[in-house]
Amino acid sequence: MGEIRLGDGDLVPRVSEARLPPGVGQFVGARNSLVATAKTALQGLKPLSVVVVGEMGSGKTTFLRGLSMELTDTFLIQVRGSAVTGRSEYGSLGLLMSDLPDEALEHPTLAVDGLDQVLRQRADGRRVVFMVDNAHLLDAHSAMVLDQLARRGTLAVVATVPDVGALPDDLQHLAIGTWSVRIDLAPFTLAETTEVLSGDLGGVVSREAAYWLWEASAGNPLYLRMVSMGHLSDGRLEQRNGAWLITAPESVTGSASAYALARLRAMPEGHRRLLTVLAHLEAASLPLLSELVPGSVIDEAFDQRMLQVDRRSEPLVRLRHRLLGDVVRSETPVLAGRCLREEVLVALAKTGGTAPAATRLGLTEWSLALGENIPAEQLYQSIETALQRMEHDRARRIADHLPAAGDLRHTVACVSVLVAVGDYQAAATMLDATAFTPEDGREDFVNLKLIEQEVRRHGDRCEDRVAEAIAAAGAAAAGDRRLRSLVESAEFDRAAHQGQYAQIIDAAHDDAGFVVGADGDRLSDAQAVRISWLAEALCQVGETDRAVELIEGLFTRLDRRTVSAQSWGLITTRMYFVYLFAGRVHRCRRFLQELDRAVEDGELSPGFHSLSSHDTRSGVLFALMGRGDDALTCLRPAVAQLRLHDPESLISLALAAAAMATATCGDKEEARRYLVEWKVSPAHPWFLVQRLGQLLARWAEFLVGEDATRIAEDLAATSSEDESAGRVQLALVFGLGAVFAGSVQARAAVDRLGAGLHGRLPRLALRVNAALATSRPEDLLAAAEHATTAGLDAVLMLLTEAMLRGKACELDANQRRSARRVLQGSTLRMTSPATALQKMEGLSGTERRVARGVATGLTTREVGQQLFLSARTVEWHLARIFDKLDVSGREGLGTLVRLSSRP
Repeated sequence: MGEIRLGDGDLVPRVSEARLPPGVGQFVGARNSLVATAKTALQGLKPLSVVVVGEMGSGKTTFLRGLSMELTDTFLIQVRGSAVTGRSEYGSLGLLMSDLPDEALEHPTLAVDGLDQVLRQRADGRRVVFMVDNAHLLDAHSAMVLDQLARRGTLAVVATVPDVGALPDDLQHLAIGTWSVRIDLAPFTLAETTEVLSGDLGGVVSREAAYWLWEASAGNPLYLRMVSMGHLSDGRLEQRNGAWLITAPESVTGSASAYALARLRAMPEGHRRLLTVLAHLEAASLPLLSELVPGSVIDEAFDQRMLQVDRRSEPLVRLRHRLLGDVVRSETPVLAGRCLREEVLVALAKTGGTAPAATRLGLTEWSLALGENIPAEQLYQSIETALQRMEHDRARRIADHLPAAGDLRHTVACVSVLVAVGDYQAAATMLDATAFTPEDGREDFVNLKLIEQEVRRHGDRCEDRVAEAIAAAGAAAAGDRRLRSLVESAEFDRAAHQGQYAQIIDAAHDDAGFVVGADGDRLSDAQAVRISWLAEALCQVGETDRAVELIEGLFTRLDRRTVSAQSWGLITTRMYFVYLFAGRVHRCRRFLQELDRAVEDGELSPGFHSLSSHDTRSGVLFALMGRGDDALTCLRPAVAQLRLHDPESLISLALAAAAMATATCGDKEEARRYLVEWKVSPAHPWFLVQRLGQLLARWAEFLVGEDATRIAEDLAATSSEDESAGRVQLALVFGLGAVFAGSVQARAAVDRLGAGLHGRLPRLALRVNAALATSRPEDLLAAAEHATTAGLDAVLMLLTEAMLRGKACELDANQRRSARRVLQGSTLRMTSPATALQKMEGLSGTERRVARGVATGLTTREVGQQLFLSARTVEWHLARIFDKLDVSGREGLGTLVRLSSRP
């Protein structure tokens, strides 16, 4: 393959050993397939040209570099358009034109004929590909020559442009599908950003760090790299406990800021005005923006991908790049900012109606930044709005400007902010210094007491003081239905935190309309949260089908745009646990994926610290599904982030799930380290989370070989306690765990509980119990099939481990072989492609070739003939392969090989 690079007049030979520079990190996710798409288009019988479209910094140049490495049998020419070369005739073609005689430059047709001959001679029968970076900056003569050469079939063009409309006139035909393939380099998704950062930083990246950098850069590869490097240099992105974390999510500085500033200063005045408005307001309606700047400016900004539509509530326009907003705010002079804000207020009056909550928040912060005095009531409302939107740091910034009052309203606002950011100790100190009564303000008093019950639960861990706070709120709310609704929600919350599910169900039966509302009524946030608590209660008392029906019905009634982010977080958490304990594992996984997509699409604002909660939930689910590798991908960075900041006391659950995941992966030492830390970690205040963590930890202890008798006694005692309290679903799960650990007495309890319940988990428990009782291989296989269908391969592993250890029954040799086959099938299903590839890389070259041959269905003799080996040598290699990969047959080997080849 030959190559000519033409940019600033340089002629550079092809270096076949070239690789992408370290840290580029742009060939991830869908971009790998896009390179293959371009290669296919260029190498077809009738080669098509390729147009690569992407905003500044989207990776167009890197895409060309990666594509050039794939075109090994092509004569490649690279041209880079620029403002300098675009001023002269044929300037973009550089030295290529110097090979032509002077008379060929007198007329474009002669130039085309001359270049046609030169290129055919140099290509020596190979296909010619002309790569044009920044094609929109080509001079007119160069564009015309390329157009004619492409039409003649002399070459295929690969052109990069920020927009198809920016192509030179002579190359506009490339935008037509019959002539070319269009490739759009979209911004990175959150998952792609995580992959890029992990590659660049050389380690796992917490979801908080990835989300913050993704949002700050809007997924732009160049901005992402600049922002991450800036955070590295100033110490806000650092590696702790094996994961990269953001230690202080604040404004962007450094080279990224300088780059954005240069881009800002090069923009026309109308564009700068639009960006200044949105940088300060955060989000605004299209009618408001149309009053301030011409519609054509807004259209151009959308075309240039500077703006996007925020769909978290009503449709609003906001900046795509937080980085650009930070720079704009820092560069806006105070006087100019005051004048523009006045214009915004006038425009708001013209558009009529009330400004959206996001716009009001932006106006408040804008006024504070200008040093203006804001009425205290407006500050209180802004703080409440920010907290409802889960923008806790923003609420704290506004609270810093509250006047030093010390009255009831001021205390409510300050304590609310402290609770939101997880500073329960400071909140408790402030509460202890107050002595307010309902006479100081009935509504504020009720709100303060409801906040206090949360402080006492998370900070003091004193249930008596929680009950006192709720009782005081209830007494003050008497006679006011709206306030009483808030107190009712707090009572549900307290009952659920203590595991008193019967109390929740009784309250719902006593006044069903008050709890869940009438059909067709718009649900308040408080009612929606109560319904979610009721669904959880029904699930734990064994009415799992009703629980699923209720929580899914709630989602159909809710309008996401009218529910606060805070309430939405509570409801989605309940839905997750209902699915989990109802045994709807696959539905639970789809639900978490839907939440992921909502975050990426901008429909959910997860709040910085709630992302660890999401990763913990995903990790728990994967651990129960037996997918240890996937679980640890979520849990390791989550644990590291929670060690840094854990306002929800989630680390105990994360540690227990991590211990279970590492145990299923066979790393007993790491599992034991997680268990040691779990034992000294603070317990979560919510009863169900405590129970789930205890269950996962005990199962992990069993898998790593700790005292099964002690584990069985602990699980059986917990099962008995839950059954006495009416928590029969939990009692069943813990009883089954005791059976795994060898408790013969627990079998009767599992049979009794399973027979009285309906749903997937009871059916699975009965099958597993029967398999352990009879020890017949057919029963074992039936239970294994049931666990696999339910998606709970971790249960299958526990079942097989129990049989192999002989704690529940004695097995003969055939039964042990059957158990091992079941366990191996489970292990293969739980193996991730990355782990399978890692295992394959542990084989020698000959062993890998033998393994791939066997995986395709070849016999030993056929593999030998293909590799010029004797059948006996092939069998010897197979024995070593089975031992290294921990598989016992050709079917398992084929599964592992196919898994390792997945992307």
